[in-house]
Amino acid sequence: MFNLKVKALANNNKYNNDLRFKQLQELEQEIDWDDLVEAIFPHYVKSKLEPILVTVESMLRINILGRYFDMSPASVKKALFQTKMLRQFALIDLDHDVMPNSSCIADFNSVLIEKSLVLKIEQALSMQPIKTECSASF
Repeated sequence: MFNLKVKALANNNKYNNDLRFKQLQELEQEIDWDDLVEAIFPHYVKSKLEPILVTVESMLRINILGRYFDMSPASVKKALFQTKMLRQFALIDLDHDVMPNSSCIADFNSVLIEKSLVLKIEQALSMQPIKTECSASF
């Protein structure tokens, strides 16, 4: 199932790409990114023991991709490597930015759950609340 989701996102079918592009554009417009980043930033900075290499907004966008397309952190990482459209949405340029590994993505999700910020994200996505137990997947 892991590879099926990644392959479906990486599929070069013009119709599927147009549909995904439209979905990502809608996400881009409906979410108040500044508000979410402002709410998450203090918790993200305090949670990190090592230097922060990926911006809060990029991590937030990666988390939202995982939630929106129902992918695990490992699946999101693989999809980001394979799909330029997803990297653009996540504001990641492979030539200049660091790609977070799947444990970094899972840790970010854990911080969101621990600080009860998941509900704020779900409200922004107009989704039903998910379980607030800490797990590696979204």
